Amino acid sequence: MTSSRFAAVQWLSVAAVIALLLYLLGPILTPFVAAAIL
Repeated sequence: MTSSRFAAVQWLSVAAVIALLLYLLGPILTPFVAAAIL
């Protein structure tokens, strides 16, 4: 595996973990985000 491909896989995995956390914590964070925007 080339280094550039390894870096791409690394960034994709990081993005997937962040997306999963946002999906799981969405119902908890939504009121706070709405309060911060409004």
